[in-house]
Amino acid sequence: MLTAFADNEVGRLMKDFIEQGGVSTELIYWKKTDGIGRICRNGINFTERGFGIRGAVGCSDRANTAISQATAEDFDFDTVFGKLGVRWLHTGGIYAALSEQSCETVIAACKAAKKYGTVISYDLNYRPSMWSAIGGLEKAREVNREVARYVDVMIGNERPGSRDLSELQGRGDDAAHREDRDGQRLEGHLLGRRRDLPVPGIQRP
Repeated sequence: MLTAFADNEVGRLMKDFIEQGGVSTELIYWKKTDGIGRICRNGINFTERGFGIRGAVGCSDRANTAISQATAEDFDFDTVFGKLGVRWLHTGGIYAALSEQSCETVIAACKAAKKYGTVISYDLNYRPSMWSAIGGLEKAREVNREVARYVDVMIGNERPGSRDLSELQGRGDDAAHREDRDGQRLEGHLLGRRRDLPVPGIQRP
């Protein structure tokens, strides 16, 4: 796992949870903080289960976190993707949307991974509320289009209520719901950039 935590008791607790799942924590960047999170903090995401026909609702508390402030210089990408030979990098729009800095860092990570031939997957997972403070939809398009130059597997949805792929392409709602052959051509372009990789199946409602 490649991430950044505020160096406090909550961060160490998160580290312990991760290790209980058998995941290495050697690449976590520990960022100095004060006693109340003014410098940086560890983020929390609250999700309630919902009931009956009422779906679950999430509430993100992720601003000013250590990972939102992390720069490319905080991680030795040459060691991660070169010396250690990490084979697959997975990241996505949730991370990119945390801050203007995280937009820059995710692009730098993808560039470095591509340099060493690492497979890159990216989950668009567009959330208007998360992008609103740093440029909204136009900023999301700008970042996602740049990331798309490097990724091998792009994950997104193109169905009523979800506009991931159409918004990456800058297409309107009408264009997002063209007949299947157009959608398949778009998804094939995004998901099958490398012929030596298996293309995930596309499920439509």
